Amino acid sequence: MSKAVTIAAKINLAALIVIFQSNFLYFFYGPLSSFSFWKLCYYSIWGVTVLVSLISIIERRHLARAVAPIANVLMLCALIIFIHPIDNISKSFLAGLCTFICVFVLASRAGAKWALSFSACVTAFAGGLCLMDAAFPALFGNTAGRASGFVGNANDAAMQLLLGLIVSVQALPRGLRASYVVWICAAIIATLSRSTMLVASIVLAISAARQPEVRAMVRNVAGARETRVIASVVVLWLAAAAIWNPFFGKGNDSIVDRIGQLPFALQSFLGSVRPMWDQQAENNSYPDGASNGDFKNLEQVDSAAARGIYLRRSISAYSSGPPTGIGLAEAYKLSSHNTYLLFGVAFSTIGFAIPIMIIFLIFAYSGFGLALPMTVCTLMLFSSNILFFPATMILLSLGMVGKQASISVSSSSAENRI
Repeated sequence: MSKAVTIAAKINLAALIVIFQSNFLYFFYGPLSSFSFWKLCYYSIWGVTVLVSLISIIERRHLARAVAPIANVLMLCALIIFIHPIDNISKSFLAGLCTFICVFVLASRAGAKWALSFSACVTAFAGGLCLMDAAFPALFGNTAGRASGFVGNANDAAMQLLLGLIVSVQALPRGLRASYVVWICAAIIATLSRSTMLVASIVLAISAARQPEVRAMVRNVAGARETRVIASVVVLWLAAAAIWNPFFGKGNDSIVDRIGQLPFALQSFLGSVRPMWDQQAENNSYPDGASNGDFKNLEQVDSAAARGIYLRRSISAYSSGPPTGIGLAEAYKLSSHNTYLLFGVAFSTIGFAIPIMIIFLIFAYSGFGLALPMTVCTLMLFSSNILFFPATMILLSLGMVGKQASISVSSSSAENRI
């Protein structure tokens, strides 16, 4: 029975990692979602995941003890969600919390090193899709000139690649780590996600200053022959992509055109939105129309300027909102690109506790020092999607399971002796 449950946990976890971490399911779900059989398969995956997780906890009591503190913290996060009626965004968050716990149980049962190594393989595959996507104007992504693989959105793809790198790199043999880092970093560059590249640079600099292993790996990038070969290949590929794909790094217009259009787009945006903003501020309400054409015009020209305005609008909604917030669905429409502010607008001051508790949980359980909690903490400043995607919740859970591996092994041995 014990061996069968372990095998089932490995198969289940492998399926979750392949389907969600590579975004294979969502890439093909759109055109096939009308088929009832496809929907049945989708919900069956979650049913089997919950069932195998429950059997694993029942069959091994030490897993229940390991999961209990995590479940308690996530339950507090879930209780805050029920301040407002449950909407589709709230359901996505609750499903993400459930995924978090189930993956932790399955990875603890299947073996932390095996789970992280398998995740590294899927992350490398996702990186390869992004590198391939960079060479073609419209292969996988929804933004011309930016690679995203099966994810569709370049910023979300870069975020998942960075989390996959931080979580899984230590599970690989030492000789492969530098090559793996070069491969994933090249894929992140292909997404042209400035926020993720900034986060990666900060985390790498701080990790290199604190950890000798990271400094040795950085030196190995230039010293190992196979790493130099991979670095040369990806540099040549990105250069070829810039030549072959006329949109790579430019989007729908040239960089000169985009800069030239910025003053007109900004003037048009402020002229059409500011009166609405001021009127609603007087009425002690929050701005509507987060996805209207005025915002999109500016976002296509300069995403950094657009994010600044999104952020200011969300801050205005927080300061003028009701005592219990406006709910996740309405807060999500504001596109704050900031997880802390998203939950603050949704549930007022108490909402900030949700991302803070999750970061504390990762800090307490992570087997990767400060690298993972620091990455998550910084990514939350630039993204509001990190706690809503099954792929990112799987990676965060896998990042926590490394420290529990020793607990699982020692507790299992003790129970076997009993």
